Amino acid sequence: MLTSSKHIKLIDFGTAVVCQSADERPEGEQSSKGRAQTFCGTTHYMSPELLQDNYTCTASDYWACGCVLYHMLVGRRPFDEPTEYLLIKSILEKEPHYPEDLDSDAKDLISKLLIKNPVQRPGMEEVKRHPFFENVDFENLTTKDLSSFWIRNVEWVDDSTVSSCKGCDRLFGFWRRRHHCRNCGTFSATPVRLTPV
Repeated sequence: MLTSSKHIKLIDFGTAVVCQSADERPEGEQSSKGRAQTFCGTTHYMSPELLQDNYTCTASDYWACGCVLYHMLVGRRPFDEPTEYLLIKSILEKEPHYPEDLDSDAKDLISKLLIKNPVQRPGMEEVKRHPFFENVDFENLTTKDLSSFWIRNVEWVDDSTVSSCKGCDRLFGFWRRRHHCRNCGTFSATPVRLTPV
């Protein structure tokens, strides 16, 4: 959902968990990040610590963020296997494959978010300082009207018929998203109407 200023509005917290803050944590707990004993979510985005130890922490959210960022930029999930067993094994043991044409800053950020050990993953401040976000003004992000950043007058086409980019004629590979050309940035998709909330 979008607000009238085009900010994303988070909804559906049916599986949300409140993690312990640092001062509520039992003495001697190693991680500096809050933990909760729960198992919920989509397996493709579950962190290794959740799959192994059945606990989640704020670092687990950064893992999921890395998975979503990978999915958005590459067009497929970082870990994708035909069975649940193989998927879990892949998350625990393998590293994702990064396409050669993936931006180096994006690859660096994603690889840090997908570090298997949750203690070694970056925190929010480190993520915000990463070169991938160098042009993002985080201080004014929540108050700024983003309406002007939305693409207007886009020529939409049914993405089921698109095999190459209308902007640069580059053929879409099997693993590429068919609605966005990563070569020239042209968008093509089934027409959709976005209504501000």
